[in-house]
Amino acid sequence: MREIVHDALVDAREMVGQVVGDLRGDARLTDDEVLARYEQMHRGRPGAILDFAKRQAGGGDTLGQALEYEQRMERLMAEKQPGGS
Repeated sequence: MREIVHDALVDAREMVGQVVGDLRGDARLTDDEVLARYEQMHRGRPGAILDFAKRQAGGGDTLGQALEYEQRMERLMAEKQPGGS
């Protein structure tokens, strides 16, 4: 059971990475555009993030995918801030 959960989480992380990549690649969005979309539509709105993850990932561990997406976006925002790493 533990291995199944672990594998599912690994798959979810890969899927979120693909979703973020798709946002940049297919739509040809820059990091700034991706962050602007995140701030306008998702930041601080857990329900919107969950809906987005559900639409993009097509099932699976939607909550895990939503959390991973939010963490990636927040990390990217911190990097873009003056003095960010």
